[in-house]
Amino acid sequence: MRALFVTIPGHGHFAPLAPLAQAALARGHDVRVASSASFAPVVEAAGLKPVSAGLDWLQSSVEAQFPEFADLPTMVKGLAFARLFEYAIPRSMVADLEPEIRETRPDVIVTEPEAVAGDVLAEMHRIPHAVLGVAVPRPVFLPASLPEDPATRSLVKGVFEGDESLVGLRAELGLAPITRDERMARPALVLDTTPPSLHLVLPQSMYYRSRPLRPVQLESFHDAPELPADARDANRPRIHVSLGTVFERSEVLATVVQGLVALDANIVVATGLLQPDALGALPSNVLAVTRVAHQHLLPTCALFVTHGGWGSMINGLAAGVPLLVLPQAGDQFTHAARVRSVGAGDFLMPHEVSVEEVRRSALAILSNELVAENARRMAGEIAAMPDLDEGVDLLEALANTGPIDPVARFVPPDLASVPSFRGYLRPRA
Repeated sequence: MRALFVTIPGHGHFAPLAPLAQAALARGHDVRVASSASFAPVVEAAGLKPVSAGLDWLQSSVEAQFPEFADLPTMVKGLAFARLFEYAIPRSMVADLEPEIRETRPDVIVTEPEAVAGDVLAEMHRIPHAVLGVAVPRPVFLPASLPEDPATRSLVKGVFEGDESLVGLRAELGLAPITRDERMARPALVLDTTPPSLHLVLPQSMYYRSRPLRPVQLESFHDAPELPADARDANRPRIHVSLGTVFERSEVLATVVQGLVALDANIVVATGLLQPDALGALPSNVLAVTRVAHQHLLPTCALFVTHGGWGSMINGLAAGVPLLVLPQAGDQFTHAARVRSVGAGDFLMPHEVSVEEVRRSALAILSNELVAENARRMAGEIAAMPDLDEGVDLLEALANTGPIDPVARFVPPDLASVPSFRGYLRPRA
């Protein structure tokens, strides 16, 4: 099987996709990963063959690489990035990948949901297409999320339906128009890594050609420093704080640390692209490092304070760790709501984040055994999902036979016994 994987050049997009690519490679298949040239070293470090295509950029420094966006108002900046992600970037990738497609003629194209170029190319060349789902499926537009004034509504419509949009790109390439939600119904296979309890009951979830697959993240940061002995004190709970690889905002991290320092706990803060000294002088029970290996750290934690990116959320739940989610953008708000709904943690909206609220929320989670029990239940649910070998089996079947018939959504045998979680935390205004 010749498989072309396509990803946005960001760790949060590549990390869930890479283990499936590695499993296919281990099975003896020809596997290539298309992304930007600057992301090629990350792909190579995972033992995979990179194919450089499209604009050369990195998600972790997108504003630095597109400085014209820096001073835009928040709403306009969001729309500018949407146009970049849905038009400029896939348009450039399609042009660069055309020769690769003609030369290697992949049997299957596998993408993560934001890799628009991959599904466009699959449709153009009639190649079976699989999507690895790495977010809780949700409607693209909710009425309450749309701006109220007509001028801004018109701007939003232009971004998502105008000439420089996915609609416009499809028209340029001679493809039929489809809505954004319809786009997610078109792949021949969706490998659904959302644990059953986190799913929303939506039409999207029902008309996917989906098969469940256990979410697995690329093991990363093997060179992360060992934690000093005082950070591994078994007599006190450990709290990990991280805002991922894109949203390392020093003011948010500083607020979180100030809210947690009074707790009788060891706190490990991963600052990402920020240098640890950006947080200033820290108390003795706080350790700040640029990166940590989640697969080693999280199983030892009593609480994970996170932005709620897919990888961070899944890593925490898979380790059975309660979460305090501080969503910053995009699907992180959906993830935060689902974490609260299943009773495995709580969340604070951006305007709610303060020293007092962080301390109060962390204490409420740490002192509630039901939350810890629910987090452990989620770990068991994730562990019960089909593994990567089954994912490769499905890709092989797709490459050989085309579309795969949908099956009933996977439900672990103990799901019916899940108790109600209402009221497990303090009432919220």
